[in-house]
Amino acid sequence: MTFGKQLEELAYTERPAAYAVVAGENGSVAAVRGAAGMIGLPGGGSLPGKTPEETLAREVCEELARGIRLASKIGEVT
Repeated sequence: MTFGKQLEELAYTERPAAYAVVAGENGSVAAVRGAAGMIGLPGGGSLPGKTPEETLAREVCEELARGIRLASKIGEVT
């Protein structure tokens, strides 16, 4: 999946982020609606010096008002 298109005239800064697949009953998955109305997984940008696990704990608490138990890492993308 591609999100947008890089513009040659702009400089981009890499920003680490982490997202969670939160499984529910009957195969459901938690989703959040962002400010622009886009629906996505709970998660977001990492604060400086924070691990992906710390980022997920903070973001899931903020967005879903829940704690987490990490089961496994699904993947990584740059």
